[in-house]
Amino acid sequence: MKQKKYSIRPAIIEALIILISSMLTLLLREVSGMMTYIIPITLLVVYVLLKFFYHKWTSWIHWHTPFKESVANLSTKSEHSEHPLGKAEVQKKRMELFHHEFQLEQQSYLLQKEKENDLKLAAILRMNVTQIALKNFAWNIAFQYNISGDHAARFVIATFNEWFSNTTFATVRKNLRTTTGKHVIEIDEHIL
Repeated sequence: MKQKKYSIRPAIIEALIILISSMLTLLLREVSGMMTYIIPITLLVVYVLLKFFYHKWTSWIHWHTPFKESVANLSTKSEHSEHPLGKAEVQKKRMELFHHEFQLEQQSYLLQKEKENDLKLAAILRMNVTQIALKNFAWNIAFQYNISGDHAARFVIATFNEWFSNTTFATVRKNLRTTTGKHVIEIDEHIL
């Protein structure tokens, strides 16, 4: 039984490292808005760094453990010592703590996302919206739903008629996307 338990441990550790690498990479993508083609490279770098830190940590534990006990011996020793609450209660408390931490992180993420959305909405509702900002807005929508430039230009002219009353369809179509300069509404190619 003990032999089987220790043969599964490296596979579990490897799976955890891969899972944490994936989660960190996705978090980095969300925070920094990195390009999609950079994700595999970032995933590999994060995986290698986590693996490196794991091996450094286990070697540090091995050399700094009294009487040079191995990590495996420490874990078996802790398994034999009884906790006052019992193993089931300890695991239950750990799961409750993990769940609580997860909820706090999720609330923090949702508040951050809501704040970003409020800032975007405030930018749209300001009176200093320009033609470029409105065309970028239409381009972002069209890009997200794979709509042609002609349809997006017609949408801009029809929806914001007072802003484009002296502008031709060809001009709006030609300049639907503006990436130079700072505008109230920027082009967002990673909108999905």
